[in-house]
Amino acid sequence: MKKSLFVLICFGLFIISGCSTIDETNAQAEELLPTLVEKEALKQGEYRFGYILHNPNEESVTLFFQDSMTVDHLLVSEDGEILGQGEPDNPQKPAEVELNPGENLSHDFVFLGLEKGSYTLSAWLVATNLEEEYKLEIEFEVD
Repeated sequence: MKKSLFVLICFGLFIISGCSTIDETNAQAEELLPTLVEKEALKQGEYRFGYILHNPNEESVTLFFQDSMTVDHLLVSEDGEILGQGEPDNPQKPAEVELNPGENLSHDFVFLGLEKGSYTLSAWLVATNLEEEYKLEIEFEVD
């Protein structure tokens, strides 16, 4: 009886300690700050945007990616037509990024030749070790 109780207590402590590790990782990840901004065009007819993920924490956060793509995006016209979607530069190469305190992970999107109308750009982090995608949307007009 004592042996069974000891095993049960050890198992319970094992589960509790595992949960606290997961919670600490999620607590760090929840404090990352994403922004999606329209940037100044470098030439006429160009629409430029920047996705920035900032680490305001006092500790580094390690991000794991399935391939070379760190941020995915979707560009949709007012008619619902998908005009742009991210693709990795190197789909065979997994990546790992260490985001130190105060550092940013950034990715720029450039769109050319858009017709007059309204568009929605969605962008999100594709880290495989975080539950949060940090997805943001921005709407813009082409005159």
